[in-house]
Amino acid sequence: MLHRLVIQLARLGDLLQTLPAIASLRGRYPDEELDLLCAKPLVSIGSFFPGVRHIFPWDGNEWGRIAKSWSPKGGNALSQATDCLNKYQLNAYSLVYNLNDHPRAVIAAHLFANDVIGPGCQGPLSEIVPDWVKYLKIVGAHRGRNRVHLADAFCGVCGVKPPLVVPTFQLREIDWPTSLNSFRDGNGVCVALVLGSGDADRRVPLRMWEEWICTFLTACPDGRVMLVGGGGERELTYTLLDRIPSRYVGQIWDACGQTSLMQLANILSHCSWVLGSDTGPLHLGVACGAKVQGFYFSRARVHETGPYGHGHWVWQAEQTVKHEVLGVWGESEEFRHDATCKGQNVEEGIKPEYWPVSESVELLLTESCSVIPDGWSLWSSQQDDWGAYFIPYTDPNGESTGYREQIWENLQSENINWDSVLELMSLSGSSHVLERSL
Repeated sequence: MLHRLVIQLARLGDLLQTLPAIASLRGRYPDEELDLLCAKPLVSIGSFFPGVRHIFPWDGNEWGRIAKSWSPKGGNALSQATDCLNKYQLNAYSLVYNLNDHPRAVIAAHLFANDVIGPGCQGPLSEIVPDWVKYLKIVGAHRGRNRVHLADAFCGVCGVKPPLVVPTFQLREIDWPTSLNSFRDGNGVCVALVLGSGDADRRVPLRMWEEWICTFLTACPDGRVMLVGGGGERELTYTLLDRIPSRYVGQIWDACGQTSLMQLANILSHCSWVLGSDTGPLHLGVACGAKVQGFYFSRARVHETGPYGHGHWVWQAEQTVKHEVLGVWGESEEFRHDATCKGQNVEEGIKPEYWPVSESVELLLTESCSVIPDGWSLWSSQQDDWGAYFIPYTDPNGESTGYREQIWENLQSENINWDSVLELMSLSGSSHVLERSL
């Protein structure tokens, strides 16, 4: 029996995007043990991952202190690192799947196994990256017409196909803060609004949430709203609640900064819908079984990190890409005017002036939308043998699903034709693009 370890040291959203890869690994190797190494604050969420035996913490702050204490003239950095590893009580693994292209993850992978899949597979000092990681680097630098979801790319890095069944958490009931218990009473539609974001430029403005809450509670008098976020959103919550008419306040609960991640997951599992930007708690709602509406703007893009699975919706902010920005990606006239390439201002991102408030409420209550406002497109999430994909609401047959299959076939071949891959992405000047990406 092989003992395998998955390493995902990034933030909450990336950890949740690892869930499909873990599900596929469990399906491929049902009799073998699989453990998870993740950032220390996220260990509690890792405990909800089905099929994972043990979850171990990686304390980034502690390792940062050890690294800073190292000196070529001596010191005890090595002994500190050894003590830190012994504290984890990690065994030697037969195989490690590393999903982070970062020195700390590469080092961690080789600390626990000689055989590594993912970044570091050629050794801890090698700059050679696996093909799927190379593809992700191109997407990160140029984006293009990419239609492969990040979660499915993680599957590719691990050498498995996306799962046929969308994985969700195995939750258990736990106690909530006393002030939130009444949220479970009643029969109205329960909605969670994610106020914060790890990146400030992905934070939905308060004026939008103020209008959304009033519009929703007017249209749905028995509706209930839960405000979720971290401690950093406490002041935002106070400001927002001050703006809401008093007649609605009894239908709003404030959970910002008052719950653990485990409690938050349990709360989201009791919600019919979770709304927010492309941020960790939004994807947590997906994993907990809620339906999701995402507002994707700044540099967030539906095809890369949209909510995984069936029945979710994404409002994608759109704008025509400026001519001077296109020089970053390529000179193809076809690419310049391809409508699927809207909304990719890689320098500044998209900052919407109008927000689809009434349209979002209509979608939530009726699963339909009468009008798609200018500056936005609406996408619904789907799943097939090649993973997650999204189709436009206004033209359900307008999005080809062949792109992902061709990318998978290319990246699974022994001799990858990168010209073909870049052509699929509508990126010209293949060697130039590859050089700048890697």
